[in-house]
Amino acid sequence: MSAALEGFEIHAAAVRSIRPSLGNQWQNSGFILALLDGELTLEHYGRKVALRSGDMALLDSKEACSIDVFDKAHAFTVSMSRASFLGLRARPEFLFGVHLSSTRSICRILLRTIKSVVRDDCSDPGEARAIRSAILTLLEEALHGAHSAVHCDARSRRQIEKMREWVARDPGNSQIDADMLARTFGMSRRSLYRLFATLGTTPGRWINDVRLDQAYRYLFDGGADHGSVSQVAFAAGFSDSSHFARAFRRRFGVSPSECRALPSGAAPPSWS
Repeated sequence: MSAALEGFEIHAAAVRSIRPSLGNQWQNSGFILALLDGELTLEHYGRKVALRSGDMALLDSKEACSIDVFDKAHAFTVSMSRASFLGLRARPEFLFGVHLSSTRSICRILLRTIKSVVRDDCSDPGEARAIRSAILTLLEEALHGAHSAVHCDARSRRQIEKMREWVARDPGNSQIDADMLARTFGMSRRSLYRLFATLGTTPGRWINDVRLDQAYRYLFDGGADHGSVSQVAFAAGFSDSSHFARAFRRRFGVSPSECRALPSGAAPPSWS
């Protein structure tokens, strides 16, 4: 692989690979899994998708995954920082484990771009950054139209969006939980869990992620306006600043203090 895209080329036959969450050098990484030939089944974040030649999916180092190859498959994975993936416009619900189909032209362009640079001897740091930036731009467009790969219809997506707006208006309200969410939106607890299962998550995990997203915005956009990191944690609904710091780093790959120190050119989450 080139200096711009670190990763691995994989040849596999009749095998099941079960990967736990990663640590050490890979703990803050995200991966583009691109299938060059063959077929495989990926299970990640509660989603199970079948990939065929030319298809892709994103993998998160923080979450386990399993891959089944029933015959033969030729693939590669390329890695970039996890924070760079989370900084894309795509909602986190439509990010890791989502099928990027080769039937869409933008996905074919993305794959061709990656294939054209993975074996280049790119030694210039500026050129490597430009390559990664171009790939992320294409990936953002590919994800923008990938919602249909998640088994969640338009009505359900609108409902989840309303829920996100409702939680984000008052993330510090410690009473917000799955039961309150269900009551507020006129759903049974069972229906609520079924809705979030289509996204490969649970209501509790999703509420926690919305709070972390708001904390990121407070730290990045507000600078010192929102007070200390502990005050930001409390404003976002976390009573334990140590737990908040660990959860924040798991989600974004940087600590709350490092997020506050990011340069103005860095992009915070801006999901639209």
